Formats: sequence, C-alpha cells, structure tokens
Amino acid sequence: MASTPPTSSNSHGGPGRHETFELSPRGPFMFLLVLGLALVVICVGLAIVDQYLARFRDSSARQANELPPGYVAQAHPAPPEPRLETTGDAVITAVRARDQKILTTYAWDDDARTLVRIPVDRAIDLVVAAGNGVPTTLPANGLVVAPSATRPTGGAP
Repeated sequence: MASTPPTSSNSHGGPGRHETFELSPRGPFMFLLVLGLALVVICVGLAIVDQYLARFRDSSARQANELPPGYVAQAHPAPPEPRLETTGDAVITAVRARDQKILTTYAWDDDARTLVRIPVDRAIDLVVAAGNGVPTTLPANGLVVAPSATRPTGGAP
C-alpha cells in the first residue's frame, strides 16, 4: 500500500505540514485595551464616590459640632484615660523614698505580729552565715561534697 502525499501546499510550493494561518495581535491588544479602560473608569468612579462621601461626612460633622473619626483637631485635646503623671518628679521621689524605707528598716509585716520585715542587707548576711549546709569557701582540692542531709534521695547520681 502506498501512502498518498498531502494535497495542500505552502506558499513555497512544497507540501504543507504546518498551520497555514498566523495569530493576529489584534485580539490580545483589544483585550488589554478594554481591560485598561475598565480600570481607569473604576478608579475615576471610586474617586467620585470618595469625594461625595467626604462632603457628606464633613457636613454631618459640622451639624453634630464634632470632627469625624480619623480627623485631627486643631487644638490639643487631653489624651484618653489613663493619663500620665502631671505632678512631675515629686510622686516618683515619694515612691522611691517609701521603697527605700521598706528595704532598709525593721518592721512587723502583719497585724498579728508573726512576720518580721528585716533590711535586705541583713537578710543576705543571715543567709550567707547559715550556709544551708553548703560550704561558703572551696576546699584545697576544689571539690565540694554536700553533706548527707542535703543530698537528694533517689534518682541519678
């Protein structure tokens, strides 16, 4: 059986084995042009609506005698609560003096007189003197071994 040659031919006179038409750029160009014009119309429409709403918002604010949210007033209004200290350094100085008195004096810490507050420096000295079973200086060999009363029971060595 013999194969039959194609009947179409290209512009060069040979048999045509590809498409005979080219893609026209007019279709994609028109699509992009229409898309661009639509975007411009949408942006212009949004700007017109924004201007209309701004006029409406401004006129209603003038009627209510207050500025709409997002507008800055010409005067300097008080900030919202809680406000910052306005008395200056006097308050912080008083607070620091009270704290210093608490940290450096003896006093009863409760009404039943069962808890005593002592100065921080004295408390540090008492803790160091007690040692809690841990030596405060290293031995000559540099190894510290805790007494048996302070060793944890069970677990890994």
